[in-house]
Amino acid sequence: MVEVTLKLPGDARRKVLKALREELAKLEGKASRLRDEIRAYEEKYGLDSRELVKLWDKALEHKRALPLPEGADLDLIEWRSLYEIYEALLNDVEELKESIRRLCES
Repeated sequence: MVEVTLKLPGDARRKVLKALREELAKLEGKASRLRDEIRAYEEKYGLDSRELVKLWDKALEHKRALPLPEGADLDLIEWRSLYEIYEALLNDVEELKESIRRLCES
């Protein structure tokens, strides 16, 4: 990985920081909304999302059905998809926070 450090004049630096912070706020808002949707599925099925992923992977590995209520297929697919998007979004949030921190230090 190659890292490039740019020295920005004060005004440009402030504008970049403002834009990054606005993007961070948007991403955190999206993550919060996704978390709420995911929590609704967790409450509905009485199962943590990490446990769903483990059960899902184990069921695929052993070619078995998931031990969850019949007719939950679409919910499970949406739930798993939302959880994967949420996890990726959290990674993006952390990377953006790190970028902001480094820009503040430069």
